[in-house]
Amino acid sequence: MTGLVLSLATPFLVGPLTFLAMQGIKTANAFVDVQSPWFKRLLVAVIAFAVTMAAKVTGVEVVCSAEATTSCLEALSRDEVKAMVAALVAYALHFLKALQKKDA
Repeated sequence: MTGLVLSLATPFLVGPLTFLAMQGIKTANAFVDVQSPWFKRLLVAVIAFAVTMAAKVTGVEVVCSAEATTSCLEALSRDEVKAMVAALVAYALHFLKALQKKDA
């Protein structure tokens, strides 16, 4: 019975949280867009450092290390590779957008 109630209540909990998260992301996006390029690069480095430290604190093991028996690419799943390719495509599109603004 508890599982049924929880499964019915979950969308009503996750939905508003997702909405609030998206509002925060849109606000952060507006803030970041008006910043200078060096600040954006610094922010990327800070986020990468924070995610790495959070993984270490929570005990999530980093796949690639100097003592790894396999290469980093062999340790990645298909979905992880797809996510990295998608990120690279997003970076490329952002770069092309910046070039178009520069030419205009």
